[in-house]
Amino acid sequence: MNNDRLFIGIDVGTSSIKTVLINGKKEVLAQKQADYEISQPYIGWREIDPEIWYSLVVKLLKELLSDYSRENVDAIGITGQMHTVVFLDKNGKSIRPAILWDDIRTKEVVLEMREQIEGIKSLSYISKTLSTGSPAVNLYWLKKEEKDNFEKIYKFLIAPDYLVYKFTNNYNIDYCGASTSCLYDIKQKKWSEEIKKLLSLKDYNYPEIRAAGKSAGNITKELAEELNLRPDVIVATGTGDNPATAVSSGCLGQGHPVISLGTSGILISERKTINKNAKGKVILFSFDNINFTYLVQGAIQSNGSAYDWFQKDILKLNYKYADQKTSEASFHKNLIFYPHLNGEKTIYSDPDIKGAFLGLSTNIKKEDMMLALIEGLCFGYRELADKMLVDFNKSQRLRVVGGGAKSHVWLQTLSNILNTPLDQMKGTVSSAVGVALIALYCSGHETVESLSEGIVKVNKTFFPDKTMVEQYNKKYQIYKKVYKALKNVYQN
Repeated sequence: MNNDRLFIGIDVGTSSIKTVLINGKKEVLAQKQADYEISQPYIGWREIDPEIWYSLVVKLLKELLSDYSRENVDAIGITGQMHTVVFLDKNGKSIRPAILWDDIRTKEVVLEMREQIEGIKSLSYISKTLSTGSPAVNLYWLKKEEKDNFEKIYKFLIAPDYLVYKFTNNYNIDYCGASTSCLYDIKQKKWSEEIKKLLSLKDYNYPEIRAAGKSAGNITKELAEELNLRPDVIVATGTGDNPATAVSSGCLGQGHPVISLGTSGILISERKTINKNAKGKVILFSFDNINFTYLVQGAIQSNGSAYDWFQKDILKLNYKYADQKTSEASFHKNLIFYPHLNGEKTIYSDPDIKGAFLGLSTNIKKEDMMLALIEGLCFGYRELADKMLVDFNKSQRLRVVGGGAKSHVWLQTLSNILNTPLDQMKGTVSSAVGVALIALYCSGHETVESLSEGIVKVNKTFFPDKTMVEQYNKKYQIYKKVYKALKNVYQN
């Protein structure tokens, strides 16, 4: 392939949009990013006018391509926040602000909807995965609370699919977006008829399901002219941000389980079949509409945000100094941090649970509390792995990415608590790069297995310290008692 060919990746994040430009050798040539504000009109509400995304993306792409030949752009991939749902009328216009994935206005509605589908065998999986932010729950809420807006719906789309529509005039969704919507029968690989009836949806309300690596169409004439691109530039169907990250990190294609230490923390593992006894959100994924795989995903909603809150807001420390001081901390067997500051979705499906420090005494120093916080987050990943039935000793080596992966203290603690070697990755691991690679694949280059080759390399491998493994095994037994204890304290 001509290595001068260019491929664009776009990531619609929760508070910012990132764009990346790569060439045929999978080298990252340029990156541009911009923040945006969401609307929070009431407590627990988080929404946005989706047109803000489109306007910002067009602006960023003009900047991204300013120093490169636009004639060489072959394909564009779009990814972004999963679950965030956009409601469109017959003219493709947004009916109301999009409801974000972390909006919790539907807390009571989740229970109501779950009661309605309990006992229906074909919906047992959906019943378990219903949560605030689920597209199905948000549609149910809209039907109940904003009937006029619900009646206007012609199509619903997930956030990145909205941008694909704006780029191509085609309504598509990939298997990831469909399978995590709680509107989809993952075993039958089709939209759930029972949920369709419950929500009073019509067939035309649903977007067409396509594989992530398949073309959603060419860019519109108007967009081609505004960006000075060829009109035959392909737009890939794309996928959600976590599968896109899994592509760039080698989880998809090479089979490495991955932990992403970002604002929220993600554990994601590839499987060929569904284990009904395993916790975690099951994501159906396909590059080509022929070969399918499953990604099982669990989350710690307050991961980097918990670290930043304590380090910056409470202790008033900068990151480098905090990490250095944490390396000097003492181990305290009874000092426990419970990390679920903003609820828990994967294991307990409990939006009301909160975090806590336990076992404090006057001999505890601030660096000891920082270490306990990191330990608590790592215990959270161990509990996720236990409940998701992820066995790190029977898979490819665990890879760790994200901002938290820069901390050697964090990674060594994680290795000790999980009792497994893990690889700290270097290179550009991100959902924007992952979806740029999907665009490369969509244009007819690369195989699934080779997509991430050369993008990331192992920077350092961390091995568990046997002495600390034993100490943490004992401490983990205390950690596992915290949830029930806190529920008992705050039950009223």
